[in-house]
Amino acid sequence: MSSIHTQRAKRWETNPFLAEWLANAFEYCHNTTEGKQTFERWAIEKYGPVEGKAKILSCKVRPRKNHGTPTGNAHLWNSSGVELGACDDAMKLYHLFTSENNLCYPERTKPAPKRRRGESSVDWLSRRHEALLNGCKIPNIDWEMTRAIAISEFASVPELRF
Repeated sequence: MSSIHTQRAKRWETNPFLAEWLANAFEYCHNTTEGKQTFERWAIEKYGPVEGKAKILSCKVRPRKNHGTPTGNAHLWNSSGVELGACDDAMKLYHLFTSENNLCYPERTKPAPKRRRGESSVDWLSRRHEALLNGCKIPNIDWEMTRAIAISEFASVPELRF
């Protein structure tokens, strides 16, 4: 992560990975011809011709700084949008578009999270989700092995009688 993304992350109250991803999404959807065309096609396909065109037009509205103390995602959308030059709705749509189409992700440099001994799968999945938002690599899961383990565990469960 570059220092600009680290600085933006502090201002936007998020992490550098997400700050870089939002900046990349804005750059792709707002400043490149290919990105604009792809984004507009996606909006029309997802929301229909009338609502899609309305959403595309709403993305062209100038950003305005919200006053007060927004919390959570409202602060992220507003501060990133004002700094980059897009309204809150545009930033949300750009992020949704890039996440659904696997576009503009920064490089994942941190190691994948490993499951700790004795850790429940629910705890690991919630920790893994947080790690992925912080730029960790995706764990390599062998699905054939997982299936074999599940079948063998199922076979060892005593039969239930109703």
